[in-house]
Amino acid sequence: VTARCVDSILRLDPCGRQVHVVIVDNASSPEVVAATKRQWGGRPQVTLLCNRENEGFARGNNVGYRHAREVLGADYIAVVNNDTVLEDAAFIRQCLAIFGRQAYSVLGPDIVTPDGRHENPWNDCVYARSEWQALAAVFERQRETWRAGGRAEFRRIGSRSAEAREILDPVLQGAAYVFSPVFTREKQQPFDERTFLYGEEFLLAVDCLLSGHPTLYSSELAIRHEEGVSTASMPDTQKIAHGYDGVSQAIGLARTRLDRQAAAAEGICLQPAAAEITTLTGDGRRHVLMDLLFCQPGFHGGGEYGKAVFRAVVDLAAKRGDVQVWAAVNPAIFIDGWVWELCRRHSVNLVAVQSFDDIVALVDTGRFDTFFAPAIVVYTGYEYLKRVGGPLKFAEGRTRVIGTLLDIRDLELAEEWPRIARARKAAGCMREIALSTRQWEAESARQARHAEALRDMYQGICATPALDTLVTISEYSADSIRGRVGTVRPIHVLFPPEKQRARAEAFAWPGIDLAHDPFALVLNAGREEKNAASIIAACDRLFDGPAFAAANPRLKVVLTGIGRLDDVGIPTPVHAERFVTMPQLPPGRLEYLLARARFLAYASFNEGFGYPPLEAMSHGTPSLIADNTSVPEVCGAAAVRCDPFDLDSITTGICRILTAPPAANAIEMQVAETNARQLRDVEALADLICSRVAAEVDLCIDCEADGAATPSGVPLVGIASI
Repeated sequence: VTARCVDSILRLDPCGRQVHVVIVDNASSPEVVAATKRQWGGRPQVTLLCNRENEGFARGNNVGYRHAREVLGADYIAVVNNDTVLEDAAFIRQCLAIFGRQAYSVLGPDIVTPDGRHENPWNDCVYARSEWQALAAVFERQRETWRAGGRAEFRRIGSRSAEAREILDPVLQGAAYVFSPVFTREKQQPFDERTFLYGEEFLLAVDCLLSGHPTLYSSELAIRHEEGVSTASMPDTQKIAHGYDGVSQAIGLARTRLDRQAAAAEGICLQPAAAEITTLTGDGRRHVLMDLLFCQPGFHGGGEYGKAVFRAVVDLAAKRGDVQVWAAVNPAIFIDGWVWELCRRHSVNLVAVQSFDDIVALVDTGRFDTFFAPAIVVYTGYEYLKRVGGPLKFAEGRTRVIGTLLDIRDLELAEEWPRIARARKAAGCMREIALSTRQWEAESARQARHAEALRDMYQGICATPALDTLVTISEYSADSIRGRVGTVRPIHVLFPPEKQRARAEAFAWPGIDLAHDPFALVLNAGREEKNAASIIAACDRLFDGPAFAAANPRLKVVLTGIGRLDDVGIPTPVHAERFVTMPQLPPGRLEYLLARARFLAYASFNEGFGYPPLEAMSHGTPSLIADNTSVPEVCGAAAVRCDPFDLDSITTGICRILTAPPAANAIEMQVAETNARQLRDVEALADLICSRVAAEVDLCIDCEADGAATPSGVPLVGIASI
């Protein structure tokens, strides 16, 4: 039987392509294996793979498919039973011609039995959810009849049009498939391995439908199928039992996936303990869990980063088709409307969680291939500037954990407290001025102890084997992690993606005509690390100068994130009328300020990346930036730099940006360069998250062929010898 099949393939017109046959023996008897070796062992076009155990149809054929794809480099792969014969010498030519007309992912030929029956298609279309239920009921009645001593039947429902020239997206019968480069470039295996025998075509049809891979039946192609010969060594009762069990299991799995797809499209969440999660994650696709809980509620830099990476992963998964994205989210807490819409449009599976510990428990089940945390530090119990965390809570297991350490800002701030305090004292901050020598020394010691506790936490994160991949968002952060934490582990440096930004929204504010008055902009002035006190002190000093005041008679300073100047911790400036404070503003109003400002003053003591200067520059607004941390990486030479710890340097920088700002074309080019890197890096991160670590296959290859890659494509015959 096998010889007739292989001979028929080797007689095909290759159409200028290399043709290679891979025979998969599914733990046949030693006599059969020996005979197969004698017949094909010396043939350079044939490779024999011998499974140590009978792994069934799906696993057995996946072994052959992976060998053809990964070892031989095949782009067209045909998977056919060993009891089929390809009688038309133009089979390969026809496959190529049909693909030229209709770019299929999976092609099914007309499969003809000796008694003249046409087995393809199984059904003209993929069954609707209610039809799968009806089909399950039909098979269950037939199984009960057979168990009671009646005749075994596998009647179908629906319609079958074998005489049609072509049918798009049918359910194809499993004796013969041709997988095109559209499929083989993306899919590492075609068959769901949870079935042993029968029903595989149902799961393949549903997977192709939901992942956007078109299947096609064509009566122009025909093969002969000596039905049942592949499984002739199996007793009829065992074969029939496997048949009913297989189709029943496959229908249940197909219904579960379709039901979850529909529920996901409606935004319905699963509970972490739902049995469906085990079923849905066992289908052979890659399942990626994303943390959205960290991105809730409201707007913060790390959360915006997490949402942007989430968008990139969902977009990549939609293109690939072999990745299912899951999101851990609290449905009772706010998250942007576009995130919910993205989840619905791409049927992201949502899991309702209440805490990061809930996510840890979900990851530790091992059901997901990869978990991505946009801020890995929160999984130690850490809270920014409030609580130092302990060991990373994940157990080392099957799920690959990828985590971003956005920065180690709190450690840097603690270690640099004396330097920061001196700068704030120079700017007139009353708290630092009031410190006695003893209080200064006590606070220095407290900050040193805090830094040591933080260093221990970060060392634990970097050292744990539970964290597979560590990512950070700037070269500065990577160098700081290596130097201050002392780790030698690899760190992926990937710029964070562009954020989802609001449209600028004009508004009015007391004390300033935002549409016409020139103003310097200071963001998040209430956060000490943003160094607003030094900006206020420098500007107040400049306003004292007659020449500067005359050159900038209407210039004001807008500070966001504070209700009044007292919130910064300095005495009232001499020129208080030049300063305008605003509380936290919605994103659209912030965009308006960034677009209208004369310049952005961003002399921060510490930054993880530096979104605001880049966003200001995207409006053509120049930025005064600190010359430390990561911001110079983002802004390049298209910004004016200053030493944030030196009041004279800040004052000089303000004068320079007002009199000789960076050229508009330099700003534009820098924004384009940084945005291009952001796009490359988020695509690289999404690919890293969605990538699969190749699994080891339990094989002994008894008859090895040449094994050279064949980029022009090779058909494959996969044989399940049961």
